[in-house]
This record gives sequence, C-alpha cells and structure tokens, in this order.
Amino acid sequence: MRTVSRKYRTMAVCVGVSGALLLAALGCNLEPGYSGSGTKKVAILGDEVTSRSLSELHNSLDPGYLVRIGDVNWSQATQVQPVAQSLADGTPDAVIISLGTFDAFEAAPAATTIAALQTMLSTFPPQVCVVFVDIYTGVGKAGFNPAKAAAINAGVVAFGKPMVEWNAYVSANPGALVGPEKITPSLSGREAFANLLNSRVSNCFVIGEG
Repeated sequence: MRTVSRKYRTMAVCVGVSGALLLAALGCNLEPGYSGSGTKKVAILGDEVTSRSLSELHNSLDPGYLVRIGDVNWSQATQVQPVAQSLADGTPDAVIISLGTFDAFEAAPAATTIAALQTMLSTFPPQVCVVFVDIYTGVGKAGFNPAKAAAINAGVVAFGKPMVEWNAYVSANPGALVGPEKITPSLSGREAFANLLNSRVSNCFVIGEG
C-alpha cells in the first residue's frame, strides 16, 4: 500500500506552473510527473477531498494507470486554471476534475464557477476523456451555500461529460463518509472516493466515454 507524504509533495509545490506563488499560498500541490503502471495516463485535479485522499487514489489507480494528481486544497475553481494547463501539457488520456466546493462559500454567482470549469474543459483536446465529480451539497461548515452548490452541479451536468456522483453517494450515508463539517472524508470516505473515480475513469477506455 502506498502512502503519499504531504511534506515531500509540498517541497515541489506547483513546480513550473504559472502563478506558482499564488497557488502555493492557496495550498496547491502538483506532482512532478506520472507514477503507476499501464500505458494510459490519468490526471486528477481536485480540492479538499482529493487532497485528503492522495494515498487512496494512488493505491486504487496506480495498478492500472499512470497517475498524476494536482490537489488545490481549500481553493476555488476560479483560481486554479494554471494547474489545469500544466496537467494538459502532460498529455493525459483522461482527466478527472473535482472542484467547486469552496466556490460555494463565495458570493460570486454559480455561473462564474461554471464558466471557470468550462474553461478547464476546453484546455484539454477533444480526444481526452474528461470526467467531472459533483459537489456534496450537505456540507455543514458555516458560510456554505447549498443552493449555489446545487447550481454548480447542474451546470457541470449540462457539459454532457461523464460524472462521478459523489453528492448522491455521500448523501446516502454522510455519517460514515465525511467528518463533522461534512467536507473532509473519513478513511472509508477516502477509499470510496478513490474507487468511484477508478470505476468511472475505466469507462473512458472500455466503452470510450468522454
């Protein structure tokens, strides 16, 4: 089982990414390259759930894919386009985008976040399978706007891309999958998140979704 060291990864925070100082301040960590097995390259760009699930993601996906993760802890989708561009420069075969939770704490309209995610989508060539993860709308932390989160989810669904339905999965059993503030996943939540992403991205290569 692989354990990913946050200390080690922080030493290479967003190396080579435009605006690296800003992104470092936001808690951005970009792995310097791909690791794992196989021939297909899978890039992941996510916020707090991804950040907390690094080991589980690698343990689940590395046996079948080459994997590279950019985690932008506590960051908004509107802030991290440079990381998406850096991942695109690495020519992945599939990309998983799991962003938007922290946009739902901000006053800007959902349309701003949806536009930022649309820009990310257009960063990757049409042949790249892009998978989106929706936002859990039951976050309990003060300032979170569930209506905005739901609007962001609806906007992402309208892209017509493959989806990981994290919101429905967590809503069915939140007590077991996320902590008291309903953002940070528990161990079982991290494992479930990684396995859901693995299952969904496999469709990119088995049935040609994307």
